Amino acid sequence: MSQDKRSRDKTNVINSETFKMKLESAKKDKASLRQLNGTFIGRKYPINKGTTLVGRDPGLDVTIQEESVSRRHAELIFDGESLQVIDLNSTNGTFVNDKQIKNKTANPGDLIRFGNIIFKYIPSGNIETVFHDELSNLAHLDGLTGCFNRKYILDYLETEVKRCQKLELPLSLIMLDLDHFKDVNDTYGHLAGDYVLKETVRLIKERVLRASDILGRYGGEEFCVIMSEATVRTALDVAERIRKAVIGNNFLFEGNKLNITISAGAAEVGKTTDTSKTLIDMADKALYKAKQTGRNKVCSS
Repeated sequence: MSQDKRSRDKTNVINSETFKMKLESAKKDKASLRQLNGTFIGRKYPINKGTTLVGRDPGLDVTIQEESVSRRHAELIFDGESLQVIDLNSTNGTFVNDKQIKNKTANPGDLIRFGNIIFKYIPSGNIETVFHDELSNLAHLDGLTGCFNRKYILDYLETEVKRCQKLELPLSLIMLDLDHFKDVNDTYGHLAGDYVLKETVRLIKERVLRASDILGRYGGEEFCVIMSEATVRTALDVAERIRKAVIGNNFLFEGNKLNITISAGAAEVGKTTDTSKTLIDMADKALYKAKQTGRNKVCSS
């Protein structure tokens, strides 16, 4: 056997701390439903002990914004080990492994369908969670920066606007744009631009955001932060902290110090009339105002 063939056939020892961390995290994970199709493919819905209500109504524990799902579609009862699935006289039915049910105990790995939306029941401590996390990341994350992609944030914002209006909760949106970003690419190259984008996302995630805030890349050098249950005053404070974190950071690329600043616009959705589109428009106008009046500043609509 040739040396090249022996080299190809050899099994390498993998020492990946990231992979080990994923495995350890999976072993500690709660039981969950993992969505297998539809808008939020890969999304995880943890199942807590007690009763979980599933349906299209924004106020339920598991909200599925899909027309085939009834407003109050099904009830899940979990005792820590077994999961009972109860249909609530839904229009399009509840199915376990593609058999329509009224009341059935689901086994680990079973496929549970509400209308047209399919979930997989993953028990606690199952390493299959690693696979579903990767699937979710591929579907929902921006490949360069690791924050959510445009499609995900638009879909998420639409559902959150409906939920917060239904429950009469505040919801705010911050639009962010890196100032003179084209100059960075033109002067130092696109790898420098990529570095700035990734470093900016790291700063925002690690230094500013709450656990419930959703950061997404809206396009190019523009980002947004969805802040559920937060007023525009809170959003303005967060936007200002982001601005200060960026201007105070030492952006260094191949020995070059890059002077990076960011502008931001914030807006809050109205209680009844506004939609996700109007909220984006309001935040965009506030961002435009920040850009037109000098950049490196925060404005509200």
